[in-house]
Parts: sequence; structure tokens; C-alpha cells
Amino acid sequence: MKIAAQQYILNRKNSNSFVVVYKSLFENRKDKSGKDSDIYILFRISSHKRIPLARLAKFVIEAIVDGYIYSISKTTNDSLKESLNQGLEKMKSLIKHDKDLEETGIDMSFTVVLVRKEGLYVGRMGED
Repeated sequence: MKIAAQQYILNRKNSNSFVVVYKSLFENRKDKSGKDSDIYILFRISSHKRIPLARLAKFVIEAIVDGYIYSISKTTNDSLKESLNQGLEKMKSLIKHDKDLEETGIDMSFTVVLVRKEGLYVGRMGED
């Protein structure tokens, strides 16, 4: 059985990498979507050149959250998959419309955990 551990470096130690933990608790959201999950996201983005990684991360995280909350999929699992795809598509769109990003390339990974009464749902995108 393979065991792995990953270190997420503090942002102030590496300017070419940005890591954020995002949470959206159901009780604090004002949406009327009926998605009663708490949402946790561990997001990492890096590049070889200095670019506004925190800003890019914000756009992608918003796409992930909105992709889940406003999904019309019938199951939580399908809504989670849709949210992961929305995050990936948002990054592709940002890269497509910025020549510097196209040339530089971006490494990105995120883990999304939905906490519901019936249990946890975990989605992952990336290779960390």
C-alpha cells in the first residue's frame, strides 16, 4: 500500500507558488440553491514566472464554488464533478485570453471537500 504526504509551502516563502484554504459554510451563505453542504477547498497554483497567482486563484475558486452551488445535477457527486470542471474551464479561459499565461504555463491542483449530513464528498483535480 502506497502512502504519500504533501507539503504546502507558505506563500511568503515562494513567490512562484500560491496556496490557499477556502471554506464556505452553509449557515453563512445567503444563496437559495438548496445545496446544504459546507465547502472546503485546498488550492495550489504555481508558475515559473511572476504572475498574479492570488488573483487567478480567486477566479478559479469562485468558479468551483459557483459550479457546485448552482449546479442543476441531480446528485451531490455529479454537482461536485461539475464544480471541478468549472474550475478547470475557468483556468483554461484565463490562460486562453492572456498571452503571458499561455507562454508561461500554470501548474494547478485543488481538492474540494463537501460536508453534508450523510457524509463527505471529496473531489480532486491535479497531480500533487
